Amino acid sequence: PNLAALVSSGKDSLFALYIMMQKGYPVKCLITLKSANPDSYMFHTPTVDLVKLQAKSIGLPLIVQKTKGEKEKELKDLEQALLMAKKKFKVQGIITGALFSNYQRERIEKICNKLKLKAFNPLWHIDQEKEMLALLKHGFKIIFYII
Repeated sequence: PNLAALVSSGKDSLFALYIMMQKGYPVKCLITLKSANPDSYMFHTPTVDLVKLQAKSIGLPLIVQKTKGEKEKELKDLEQALLMAKKKFKVQGIITGALFSNYQRERIEKICNKLKLKAFNPLWHIDQEKEMLALLKHGFKIIFYII
């Protein structure tokens, strides 16, 4: 299936994308949500502007969806972005970097079910130390950003 990746600029979403691409899944675009709320329940916000550069360096188109970041209401904005990816790039599934957040995973899966998309969570419940070692093994450079 053609996939889109929900990317925040962080290591988890990018590693999930990398894993799925290594497995041979065709990724057609990246999706990011730009939240006006720095304390969004759903979306990583500190370095989200880096996604534009990441998409360019990977060579994939990017869908940027703005959201006010209001709890639960921001899910409508996510749904709009996923629907756009489905229509414009004919995607059938979404990659997420979710590790342990049931809050995020359940909400993304609910939207995917509504839109008849499959959710791929390749990092779900991975040991965080093993993830960091795998990132280094695969040549990822990690920058810790402290606000």
